[in-house]
Amino acid sequence: MRSNYIVIEGLEGAGKTTARECVVETLKQLGVSDMVFTREPGGTILAEKLRRPGAGYSVHRR
Repeated sequence: MRSNYIVIEGLEGAGKTTARECVVETLKQLGVSDMVFTREPGGTILAEKLRRPGAGYSVHRR
């Protein structure tokens, strides 16, 4: 059995989770069913706030 390792990296709030969801959907459409996910802990208050949908936080200056 062949395995692949996919890594998605980026700044806080850059869209890594959204990218992961697109990759997962594509893999499912291709017939891949066995997947394992890991997530490095955010570890900062800002990281966790940015992860909350609609929190109103941005990494860009206003």
